[in-house]
Amino acid sequence: MLLYFMGEARAYVPIAAASMGLLLFYVAYPMHPASRAVLLLGIVSAVLGATIHPYFAVYWPAVCLVAYVHRVATTEEAVSLRGLILFSRPWLVALGAGLYLLLAAITWLRGHPVFSYDPFQWLWAVGPLTHFTDYSHTQFLDGRYLKAAAFTLIAVAGALLLPIRLRGAVGALCAPILLMLLSIGISLLLSWISYRANYWILPRQWVGSVALFAVGVVWLWAEAAKIWSRLSPLLSLTAAAIAVSLVFGQAFQIHRLRVAELRARLAEPSLALSASDCTPVTRLDTSAMTNDQRNDAFVALANRNVACGGRVWPVFRAYYRPG
Repeated sequence: MLLYFMGEARAYVPIAAASMGLLLFYVAYPMHPASRAVLLLGIVSAVLGATIHPYFAVYWPAVCLVAYVHRVATTEEAVSLRGLILFSRPWLVALGAGLYLLLAAITWLRGHPVFSYDPFQWLWAVGPLTHFTDYSHTQFLDGRYLKAAAFTLIAVAGALLLPIRLRGAVGALCAPILLMLLSIGISLLLSWISYRANYWILPRQWVGSVALFAVGVVWLWAEAAKIWSRLSPLLSLTAAAIAVSLVFGQAFQIHRLRVAELRARLAEPSLALSASDCTPVTRLDTSAMTNDQRNDAFVALANRNVACGGRVWPVFRAYYRPG
């Protein structure tokens, strides 16, 4: 799914990259405070997220909180607001917040288009629930929900039911569970924002949560496997093998399919365009078009812009400009 949205050239996909980068930074930096690579990862992720999309404002505190919970669970240090603030690296927050507010002040805070769309228009085809699960957050499971649920129940609940002397501390399970819950919560929040703005609720808006939810699930399995490894390494390896079988089957299938499609597309002859076809379009009259016709018209125009090359045509820049 992430690769699919990369092809749309939208600003949503970097949210996933920046959020996951910050999560890794917050988890790794306390353990490797002298690492320049980890520090650079945090700075780049913060700057990328803060400058690429307004939605990043809800992902940053979420991943920071998850990493802090993980830190507390692994070090058994006391939970405190001061500890959380220091853990967030105030200098990094100041850098990101400064860039975020500066760009906001000169762009989207100045105003935005007024929409009157049906928020659920693009979800009715297969239903909102299917879009929220099969087509986004749980797509990486490729429909193996019963197997994944059974595996999670056995791996996690089973580990919790073990005697304390065998299982040891289980606090490490809290961080991935929190990450999963926050990911779903953020997606619902973003959908509510679109609903309130009379704008379409689109799966691409959830792309950051989709990536983090998948990480949370696999992370939860990994922490459960660590608990089982205290009984026997074989149990841990078995859990890892089951997890791989649940996740990677779809990846291999998609890879084969997409490679075949790419080869077929590369073999197609180039589209012949005249000079008039490549004249930059400044305006597209969509007043008499239905939503479907408007979407098709913009897609065709975008494909023509790509085929012609050069700068993005004014009609697309004007589409997102406050007016």
